[in-house]
Amino acid sequence: MMKYKTLILLLSFLFIFAAVEAAGPGEKGKVEKEEEIWAGAGFVKPKVEFIDVGRFYEKTRQAFTHSFDLTLVMFRGTGWSKKVVLQRLKKVADIFAQCGVRFGRVKFVEAGAPGGVIDFAGPGVGDREIAEKVPLTFRPVLFYFRSIPKFNAYAWPESSEDEEVSDALRNTAWFSLSVAMKLNIKIRRPNYVSEAHELGHILLDSLGHAGAGVENLMAESYEFENDRLTADQCRKIKEHRLVIPIAR
Repeated sequence: MMKYKTLILLLSFLFIFAAVEAAGPGEKGKVEKEEEIWAGAGFVKPKVEFIDVGRFYEKTRQAFTHSFDLTLVMFRGTGWSKKVVLQRLKKVADIFAQCGVRFGRVKFVEAGAPGGVIDFAGPGVGDREIAEKVPLTFRPVLFYFRSIPKFNAYAWPESSEDEEVSDALRNTAWFSLSVAMKLNIKIRRPNYVSEAHELGHILLDSLGHAGAGVENLMAESYEFENDRLTADQCRKIKEHRLVIPIAR
């Protein structure tokens, strides 16, 4: 009897080991394929990681009905770090959770910028060339740069009426390092974060803001920006084509 138990334990161990081995190369191959795509598009020595989104919801009791995937592109030499980006992303997760919306798959890409461009003049000047290198299926996508004169951050919603906005720019958002600087953070409320505001423009498919003097995530002035979304805003977010119902 002891021999049979030993044999069963051994077979169980071999089965688990084989399963782990099978999963490992598959995930590794997935990452390598992604890195080939980004490298082929002109991003320098890209490092791709699929983030475990469960880390953002460990203490969340919210029932989720919808989700959306997200791609983050952080350029080297900008002053940004993965740690800071993911800390800020936790706030984004908390904000959209109030709508019953969570992250699906989050892809984090760290790379050298194409052509070494980590500063650019502003919306429509330099961003289009970079956005066009990213497959349209990787949307929404957030780009982390060093500086954008006169802009801390901005977004291009899908239905932007600007004739010069290419399809590649739609559903993208752009962030300068200034949004993470102490002065910028100090003047804003603790639970507010620029990424959520710009994603709000994308998922609400609008460049509009909440009414004058209204406290809301989408407030026009930083004095009224907070982490709250209305029921109507949540409904509109769930209607965006990139936000999908969670299968039950």
